[in-house]
Amino acid sequence: MATLDIIKLYGESPANFLMVRVGRATEVARALRERGIRARDCTSFGLPEWLRLSAQREEAIRALLLALEEVLAGKLRA
Repeated sequence: MATLDIIKLYGESPANFLMVRVGRATEVARALRERGIRARDCTSFGLPEWLRLSAQREEAIRALLLALEEVLAGKLRA
């Protein structure tokens, strides 16, 4: 199963969301949406390499991690 080993955490936060640096965030967010995962790219905030992911129930987090691992492993369509 996917783990956060693929993501570098920069610190702790009391917020209910996580900012994740993934590279081409717009494309990664699109690929995640195609897999039924909601993710927001932060391009409009001036952070084109970052996604904003909100806290979810455990089963949604598991689905997100699996999809994110798949997308970041190179299965992202060009």
